[in-house]
Amino acid sequence: MHFSTIFTTAAAILLTSPSLPLTTASPVGDAKLKPRQGTIGCTYTSPGGVYYAYTITVPNDKIIDATCGGGFLDNLHGRGCSITAWGCDYVNGSGARITFNADPFCGPDDVSAASNAAAQGKYPGVVCNGA
Repeated sequence: MHFSTIFTTAAAILLTSPSLPLTTASPVGDAKLKPRQGTIGCTYTSPGGVYYAYTITVPNDKIIDATCGGGFLDNLHGRGCSITAWGCDYVNGSGARITFNADPFCGPDDVSAASNAAAQGKYPGVVCNGA
């Protein structure tokens, strides 16, 4: 007997056997994905391609230095970024919202690396998403 004959016969038996019910997965409904708590968020726009406007959200400012982003700003400068319109507000008790503009040579990868360094590896993988 050839392999193809054996395979075809076995497949036919399995597919027609009443003891092996074929089921499909049921939908989970209207499940909404929720953002993970305790992560650093980063979004940006590029108005006219002249500069990047960033917004960074930090769940606990102690993560990055407890000076409303001062260590983060130092890391940005250390990467050669020219920063203007720096703003930092405390939100939800201990969190912070940091806003700033950066020159076009200070891209999302630079900001991600600076925030990762400021968080001292506690929140690796920060990704800046275009809004």
